[in-house]
Amino acid sequence: MTPNEWHRIVEARDLQDVPRLVLATNAAGEAFWILDARSTGDFDPDSPIYTLHDAGHRLEEALARFALHGADPASLPPFGCIPVAHVLFDETRREALKLTSPPIT
Repeated sequence: MTPNEWHRIVEARDLQDVPRLVLATNAAGEAFWILDARSTGDFDPDSPIYTLHDAGHRLEEALARFALHGADPASLPPFGCIPVAHVLFDETRREALKLTSPPIT
């Protein structure tokens, strides 16, 4: 994911203050990523960090990985992370996002 570039949100779940589980793609629609900042348990608050996961290079593959990761977060290893505060969303919080700093890898 490239900082300071808008990425289209393909699907978002667990919308609270911000979406807590997001499938995003680049402008060309040729690379997909999952951003996950869900809580880890019943009593844990939502994470202040998005873990970043590679979802592939084709939409069908990305949607399948997103569904699998949604059910089993351990299914895809993270390749990096970024603070939730460093992810800017469009005003609807459902159409686009932009990283305001590089991910930590």
